[in-house]
Amino acid sequence: MLLFYTDFMGEVVFGGDPKAPHDSEAYQRYNAGVSMGCWGMCIYAFSAAFYSAILEKLEERFSLRSLYFFAYLAFGLGTGLATLSTNLYVVLSLCVTYGVLFSSLCTLPYSLLCEYYQSPQFCGSSEDGTRRGMGVDISLLSCQYFLAQLLVSVAMGPLTSLVGGAQGVMYFSSLMSFVGCLYSSLCVVYHLPPPEGAPPKRGPATTGAHLKDPHPFILPSPSNVVLLPPP
Repeated sequence: MLLFYTDFMGEVVFGGDPKAPHDSEAYQRYNAGVSMGCWGMCIYAFSAAFYSAILEKLEERFSLRSLYFFAYLAFGLGTGLATLSTNLYVVLSLCVTYGVLFSSLCTLPYSLLCEYYQSPQFCGSSEDGTRRGMGVDISLLSCQYFLAQLLVSVAMGPLTSLVGGAQGVMYFSSLMSFVGCLYSSLCVVYHLPPPEGAPPKRGPATTGAHLKDPHPFILPSPSNVVLLPPP
């Protein structure tokens, strides 16, 4: 989506035409929109940096599921409202939501992977030479992230031509973001289940060691018992 954001600003927000003659007013409006879109990208970059700085603190107060859901929801609302509104200040202010999602996608999957590796129930073979390490999983996550960008970039060109403008990209981004909300809530595993046959976790067991009296009562042996006559 970010590849077409400046084009969206020039065509939709400013009402320009990139195919108009260079000395026409429509082309000048398009250039002005592209320049303003660059400022929107600056806002997006600053918001991503700021949210990345506070994300670690947010992970201490909120669950990864909540942060994932909030990031996708914010991006979906941001792109959807930016398409519906033609107010320049509203569109620029919504660039903050783009940085929230970008920061979350570059941070939360790796935090979740670290939690997987800290769990003794993490899936993996215990045979020598068959268990992959964290470095391999991190590289797989990075490959999936860039592969998704490649696939979306290939599809955005035909989509823009089909719709006839950059607003189609924004609608598609908003729709897929709401799909990401559902997927992150229903399909992502945040807590690994205990292995089969493992006893449930309980509190500290109450054993005799915990109830040991520093002054125990000792029953007398029969040889030490003295029988007194009745009064």
